[in-house]
Amino acid sequence: MSSKKSSDSELAPLTVFRYQYSSLPITLSSADCAGKVFIITGANSGLGFECVKHLVTLGCKKVVMAVRSRQRGLDALALVESETGVKGVAEIWELDVGNFDSVKRFATKVEEELQRVDGLINNAAAADGSWSIVQGMESSIAVNVVGTILLTVLIMPCLRKCVKQFNCTPRVSFLTSGLAWGRKGDLARIDKNRGIINDVNDSEKWSMGGVNRQVS
Repeated sequence: MSSKKSSDSELAPLTVFRYQYSSLPITLSSADCAGKVFIITGANSGLGFECVKHLVTLGCKKVVMAVRSRQRGLDALALVESETGVKGVAEIWELDVGNFDSVKRFATKVEEELQRVDGLINNAAAADGSWSIVQGMESSIAVNVVGTILLTVLIMPCLRKCVKQFNCTPRVSFLTSGLAWGRKGDLARIDKNRGIINDVNDSEKWSMGGVNRQVS
């Protein structure tokens, strides 16, 4: 391994760590969120759950908790309301990002039932420990890439409508993994003639770690 490649590999974790403190996002205030509507996928646990709690305390009109399991979503909603003391703001909508029909139904519901969408936070993700197929492709590709992009594209008209009607600036956020920093060299292995998605769906070529880290 060349000294440059070795250096890049060693510095990557430090670079990620430094960015946590030097490139922090803009802090939201109640003035930023008052009366606004946000959608969070994978909202029943982890960062998605914490994001819901944060937004409901900032005066949002509605926070849609998009979850795959309705029961787990209801349990999370009860916890949000008990921990924040804010009721009637967050609500549960079912969504399986790895099921493209579910994504389409969700987007249709958004268009029909929400007057505005000020933010879409794509937090839902899959990281199975073994190779599995969803919608004809490897599961992490289906959820973390294709399903997430499909949802964003389908909801984009609602975001544009919000701009025109309320003179605001809607946001779309993607939560990703810093693990990709350690697999930069794998980019050279991708056969661009096959197409990136087709190539990383090759189970004989890619390990689970390679797929999850590089593409997602």
